[in-house]
Amino acid sequence: MAHADDQFTDLEHTKINFLLKKRFGIQDDEVESLLVECKDQIIPETQVQETLKFIDKNFYFDEKYDLMKYLYMLMLADMDLSVHEVKLFTKISVALGINKIALETIRKDVEREGLQG
Repeated sequence: MAHADDQFTDLEHTKINFLLKKRFGIQDDEVESLLVECKDQIIPETQVQETLKFIDKNFYFDEKYDLMKYLYMLMLADMDLSVHEVKLFTKISVALGINKIALETIRKDVEREGLQG
């Protein structure tokens, strides 16, 4: 998601670091290791689609909701919603069966919790 707009700013890096530590309880060095490992990887579209199908089939709605919430937080990490980020977010939400009402609730949740930036 961070690379959807072809930019990965220091602000995004800091926000992703915070979110990964918060969500998974991992340390700074582990986060940095993950970010370095993922930085230059380009995942084929077929693998993305297979992963989304797996998530849709095997995750409960609340797990998908939480995933979309974290993705939305990542989108807002640089305080700029790009067209590419919104398209990718929409594509993922459709693949996971998350409707527009749930997406609006996600947006409001993130804003209410002050997690947007």
